[in-house]
Amino acid sequence: MNFKEFIIESGENLPASAMPGLPEETRQKLNLFLLIELEKPVLTVEGGISRIRKILYTEGVAFESFSDLDTEGDEIATQLNDVDYLYILYFPTDDGYYDFYAEVTDENGIIEAMSETEGEETA
Repeated sequence: MNFKEFIIESGENLPASAMPGLPEETRQKLNLFLLIELEKPVLTVEGGISRIRKILYTEGVAFESFSDLDTEGDEIATQLNDVDYLYILYFPTDDGYYDFYAEVTDENGIIEAMSETEGEETA
């Protein structure tokens, strides 16, 4: 399955805004803030998504709301603009919290991230 097929199948085929990609410095800054913020305990899936949304808003980046978030964990990819994508991976932990990972990346980064998680599932 290629990336476009995944987006269509997942139901997250949201239209990209007509804005060019983020500068690399901004992308790196957002990813650093995501990494730091998501290290803290997350009680609910919605709480994790809210943290991600707040960080992206600091640079004027918005993304559509997700419907039917799976409390058992999920992998989400959504297009932010013509070039950039948001990749989110989350799952519940044994202690009742959720582990989240989020990254702003390009199409190649999404493909790489998703192939890494597929490899982990088959291992």
